[in-house]
Amino acid sequence: MIWMMTVIFGIGMPLVLYSVNLRTSVTSESIRVTYAPAFSRTIHISGIRNCEAVEYRPFRDYGGWGTRWSARNGWVYSAAGNQGVRLTLNNGKQILIGSHDHEQLAYAIQSAMRNSRSGLKR
Repeated sequence: MIWMMTVIFGIGMPLVLYSVNLRTSVTSESIRVTYAPAFSRTIHISGIRNCEAVEYRPFRDYGGWGTRWSARNGWVYSAAGNQGVRLTLNNGKQILIGSHDHEQLAYAIQSAMRNSRSGLKR
């Protein structure tokens, strides 16, 4: 039994944690956040009021990395690091998407927002 637990927690858990990754894709209509292998979430561009590249404090602001919710800061989807893109939705709620290239991600989302509001489709 101890040997099985050692294998499961010593090899199995690190493999599972290593396979978890955060992917974000931006189209003219939506942002898709995929936290493989667990889930994905789609955020419609038309539902976003504001978007900004930010640095944040993972433990102080959200209690760490991963998919988390904070009463003060809203949802966060983060795999590592302290950079991300904070979205303020039309209903006032906030979502933070972690990214190592947060300025590029913010630029892509802001471009999609501009195109959406001007009626252009890509």
